[in-house]
Amino acid sequence: MKLTLGLLSHTSAGRWTPSVNPPTSVPVAIPVHRSGFPPCPLPRPWRRQSRKRPLAAGFTLVELLIAVVIIGVLSGVAMPAFLGQQNKAKVNAANIQARGLMSYCLAHFIDNGAMPDSGDTEYDRLSKDPGHSIIQWSATRKDNTCKVDITGTKLAQSGIFVIEASGDATTIQAIPAKTGK
Repeated sequence: MKLTLGLLSHTSAGRWTPSVNPPTSVPVAIPVHRSGFPPCPLPRPWRRQSRKRPLAAGFTLVELLIAVVIIGVLSGVAMPAFLGQQNKAKVNAANIQARGLMSYCLAHFIDNGAMPDSGDTEYDRLSKDPGHSIIQWSATRKDNTCKVDITGTKLAQSGIFVIEASGDATTIQAIPAKTGK
C-alpha cells in the first residue's frame, strides 16, 4: 500500500498552501509498518535512547591520596632548607649585635680615651634582655681593651654559636661549636 501526499504550492500572497489536486507525476511514497500504520517519528517511551551522563564533578580518593603524598614529599624537602635559613638569620642577627657592641667600644674609646665597662650607663642602652636580644653580654675593661663576654642562646640544634673577637676587636666571626651526638 502506498500513500501519496500533495505538494505545497506558492500563492500570490506569498504563502505556501497544500495543493487540492496533487500532481500524479511526483508521488511521494511513505513506507508502511508491518502493522499497517505509518511509523511514528517520535521515539517510543519503552525504547529509551542511551543518554551519555555527564561525569560527576570532584576527585576520587586515589587522586586525593596522591596529592597528599606529593605535598608531604615536597614539604619534607623544603622544611630543612627553610629551617636552615632561619638559623642563618639568627647567626646574622647575633653578628650584627656583636658588631654593635664593638662599634660602641670603639666610639667610647675615641670619645673618652678609655674602654667602657659594664657599669657604663651608655652600655645599658644596648639590650641585655634575652627576650629582646639574641645574645646576652657583659663587659669588663682591662688595660684599655674591651673584652665583651657574649653568652649566646642555643641558636642551632647542633650546638652553641661561639662569637670570637681578637686583636683590636675590629673583626668578628660566628663559628658554630661542634658537638658530638
